[in-house]
Amino acid sequence: MSWGHNHFISTFPPLQTPLTGPEWQEHMLGMCSNLRTWDIQITDITVDEGRRKVVGFEDAVVIDLVLIMRLSGDGGKLEGCTEFIDPIAAQELGRRVATLKGE
Repeated sequence: MSWGHNHFISTFPPLQTPLTGPEWQEHMLGMCSNLRTWDIQITDITVDEGRRKVVGFEDAVVIDLVLIMRLSGDGGKLEGCTEFIDPIAAQELGRRVATLKGE
C-alpha cells in the first residue's frame, strides 16, 4: 500500500514508505476503531479491464478517498494499492479523532 499525490507525499515523510499487507491491515484497524460512529458509503467504482485496475470513490463524512488497486493478470489477486488522500481533510479527520480520544 502506498499513497499519492506524489508532491504531497514528498513533503510528508510519514507516508513515504509503502506498507506491507499486514502493516496496512494494522493501519486500517487503528483508523476504523476511531470511525465507528461515522457512515462510510462507496459512491462509485470504475473497473479498467485492460489495465487490470479498480478505482473506488468513497464519500465519507470528513474525507474523500480514491483507491487504485492493481490486480494480477487473471484479476484474481491484488498486487498493489495506492490510496489518494486529501491532505487538508485528513488533517481535519486527525483533529476530530484526537478530540474523540480526549487528546
